[in-house]
Amino acid sequence: MFIQTETTPNEDSLKFIPGTPVMETGSVEFLDTRAALTSPLALRLFGIEGVKSVFYGPDFVTVSKDSENPWSVVKPEVYSILMEFFSSEQPLFRSEEDRANAGPQDTRILDTDSDTVAMIKELLDTRIRPAIMEDGGDIEYRGFTDDGIVKIKLKGSCRGCDSSTVTLKGGIERMLMHYIPEVKGTEQVRILPFVLIVHVVERPSRFWTKRKRLRKMSSANSNSSCIKSNSRRENATRSKYSCSRRFLVLISLQPVWHST
Repeated sequence: MFIQTETTPNEDSLKFIPGTPVMETGSVEFLDTRAALTSPLALRLFGIEGVKSVFYGPDFVTVSKDSENPWSVVKPEVYSILMEFFSSEQPLFRSEEDRANAGPQDTRILDTDSDTVAMIKELLDTRIRPAIMEDGGDIEYRGFTDDGIVKIKLKGSCRGCDSSTVTLKGGIERMLMHYIPEVKGTEQVRILPFVLIVHVVERPSRFWTKRKRLRKMSSANSNSSCIKSNSRRENATRSKYSCSRRFLVLISLQPVWHST
């Protein structure tokens, strides 16, 4: 088996062509290890130091790395994993359900779409997407505003590429505006790092009622020595942990979306 490589406009992304179908139709992008859990190949590629994202195209795999790790170190490891994986003919996804959910649904024309949106989706899917995939990337339709702006997300090697603005404005925007008069421009939707959201809320009063009831039941089933020991320990740490008992700390991660 021979795996070819092609450079992309993004110097931190390489396009690997294994000579066998990858996704066959559609594409999928993995931006972290958690997202890659559905695909054994992507999960193994994320095990390589420096790998930031993995992108599956119809017949290629695009691997993007950080700028600190040179391709002279990363590339042989990617070769080895791809060679072993495709030679053994392992399934790309853990289940058919994961495979069905992985493909892009952005350009699927819905009954609720207007004629303009339907034309935008068809043009993106049939004329623009194949050209973007030649460079190891892809596009994702994110919406059409009342002002005539088409929102697009760039994926694969196009993500973070220095020439992505030229690709968007000089290529995609020009073609959309030429064929669809209702389109007045395009915007690139970027996803920035997750923001940590911390909420501190007071426990409801029913929690304290239940807690006291359980404490009484526990004390009734304990011997006197245990009661004294637990009481001394509780008195010693009551002031230290009273705040944490009274309040709940809720932590969540939320992505920040940005249009340019």
